[in-house]
Amino acid sequence: MKRILATLSLILAMALGAYAQSLDGTWCAALSETESEDGSEMKMTGQDIITFSGSSFSRTMTVRCTLKAESIDMVIKAKGAVSGTWKLSDNTLTLTPDKKAKPVFNIETENCPALIESMIIGPLKKEMKEDLKGDDELEIISISDSKIVAKNEDGNIIYNKIN
Repeated sequence: MKRILATLSLILAMALGAYAQSLDGTWCAALSETESEDGSEMKMTGQDIITFSGSSFSRTMTVRCTLKAESIDMVIKAKGAVSGTWKLSDNTLTLTPDKKAKPVFNIETENCPALIESMIIGPLKKEMKEDLKGDDELEIISISDSKIVAKNEDGNIIYNKIN
């Protein structure tokens, strides 16, 4: 019985090692959401790109938000990047940003009235900075050589391997 348990433990360890190794490379998830209300429309699109190498990762997130309402047609573009380490345990992928490195982020606006821009930019920068500095946990639903299906508090995310 001990041999069976030892053999199963070895097989499980090898499987988890192969599972973790299959993450090496660059993965991309497309983000898209549209909300309409009272004649206005807000559309958010973006990408979450994560590159895994050994136990390290680098992540770049881009978001483009377009708001159309009556005479307003404005765009907010945000981009953030962070690096750190990752681990996979019990189907949970945890991305832990390097606490010593400062996250890099940039926010640009187009056709945004100055008053609205002053109200949006400060809180958005603060939120992005906090998001980039915090750990991110994804529940792995399935994984293959070319696709990861994961789940977070917002729902399912599909990452496709791009190289």
